[in-house]
Amino acid sequence: MEVKVDQKFIGFVDSANPLHLKTLAQPNKKYLMLIGPEGDFSKEELELAIQNGFEKVSLGTNRLRTETAGLLAVQVLALANA
Repeated sequence: MEVKVDQKFIGFVDSANPLHLKTLAQPNKKYLMLIGPEGDFSKEELELAIQNGFEKVSLGTNRLRTETAGLLAVQVLALANA
């Protein structure tokens, strides 16, 4: 069963990335969010995701643990749909 996804995001720690998830998430959409492992995604993994339609987003200025980043992303996307 294939699920339709409206927006695809990849969280990536990059001080030059000003695009925060909360500004890009559109209301009433279905999302797919990639959260990386400890140490973040490799540059190759990031490029592959972008080539497959993912948008690189920031989750803020602090480096988060994987578990925390996932919870933060879910909360931001839930608020976008509130």
